Amino acid sequence: MIYDKKFALSSLDDDETIFKILIEEYIKNCDIQNEKIINAVKAENFHEIHLEVHSMKGVFQTYGVTGCIPLMKEVIHAAKNEDLDFIKNNYMTIINIAKELKEEFIKELNS
Repeated sequence: MIYDKKFALSSLDDDETIFKILIEEYIKNCDIQNEKIINAVKAENFHEIHLEVHSMKGVFQTYGVTGCIPLMKEVIHAAKNEDLDFIKNNYMTIINIAKELKEEFIKELNS
């Protein structure tokens, strides 16, 4: 499991109902946010890359998905410095983790 359910619940006063609502929202919006990042990289839109990865980083931190936070910080830094090569070499790792999290949340809802 790439997320920490106990951590996420602790920030929600252990409210399982709110947790369920939040993961439903994540599932609904994950592909949209991934596409925004992919399109921003294709368009070399560093501002949009920065905003979307920063937003995703906050979501990941909420759920205790900490393994990729350092990479996300590096991609945000690369966007600030317009380092397209670094971004192109690393952004799909973030996208793939977002997809993996979505799959785990789908399993969570179906359990």
